[in-house]
Amino acid sequence: MLPIKGFPAEGDAITLAFFLAECANSKIHILHVEEEEKEEEEQLLADLYEEISSYAEELKIMVDLETVEGDSETADIILRKALEIQADLIVMGAQRLKLTRELFGTDSTEVARRAEIPVFIVFTPFEDWTAYRRVKIRRILIPYRSTGIDAAALKLTSAMASCAYSITSPSVEIHIAHVIELPDILPLDASSPEIKQEEKEFLKDVGDHTCLVGEPLIPRIIVGRDFSKSIVEFTKKLNFDLLVVSAKHRPSGFGGLLGSDVYNVAKRAYCTTAVIFR
Repeated sequence: MLPIKGFPAEGDAITLAFFLAECANSKIHILHVEEEEKEEEEQLLADLYEEISSYAEELKIMVDLETVEGDSETADIILRKALEIQADLIVMGAQRLKLTRELFGTDSTEVARRAEIPVFIVFTPFEDWTAYRRVKIRRILIPYRSTGIDAAALKLTSAMASCAYSITSPSVEIHIAHVIELPDILPLDASSPEIKQEEKEFLKDVGDHTCLVGEPLIPRIIVGRDFSKSIVEFTKKLNFDLLVVSAKHRPSGFGGLLGSDVYNVAKRAYCTTAVIFR
C-alpha cells in the first residue's frame, strides 16, 4: 500500500513502490486521505493519478487508486485500510526540511509505530522537483553496523537485484559499507592487527551473505571518525541512487529516532534513503 498526499517529496516513494511491485509481481493500492478541499491540490492529485496510471500500464503493474474522506486521524485510516486489503508492505514518502515538518508531522511515525506489517519510509534529498520523476536505481548502499549486515535491508535489496528483467532499474549493484571508527588520537591511515582482523571478519561476513542471497555483494571499507558522517560522505563520493537501512525498533515517537544513526543518515545522505520499520 502506498499512501500519498500529493507532495513533491513523495516522488521517490512512488518510484520505489513501483520498483518493488515490479520485482515481486505484486499489486499497488494507492490511498489518498482527503483532509482539506483545495482546488490546486485536487488538480495536482489528478495529474499525479494520470502519471501513475500511465506508468502502471507501461510496467504492466496492477494499481488501485482510492481517495477517502478524512473522517478520523490519517494514520488510523491508513492502518485500517492496510488491514482491510491485507497489505504486505506500506511504503510512505517523507521530506526532510525542518524537524517539525519531517515525516509529514506524525502520520508516518504513527503508522511505523503501530503497523503490524513492515513499513518503508522513503526520504528524498530533493526539494525542487514536481510531483513525480522516473529514476533508475542502479547502485544501492547498505551500511554494515555493529550488529552486522542488516537482514531486512539485505533481503529487500537482493530481491531488487534479482529482478533481471526490470524496466525500472536493470542491473542493480549492492554495496555493503563498513566504517572502521578510529579515535582522534590515531591517524586515519592507521594500521593495526585489530583493524586487519576487523576487515577480515567483515569480508568473511559479506562472503557468507553473498552465498545466502545468491547475488554479488560489493564490500566497502571506510576508515573514519564517526559512523553516520562517514556513510553520508560515502553516498556523495560514490553517487549512490539509494541507501537502505532499518530501524532497530519501531519509534514510540519521532523523537525516538533523534540522535540515532538511522536519523543522522536519513537526514543528511546525498541520495534517496529508505528506512525499514519492521
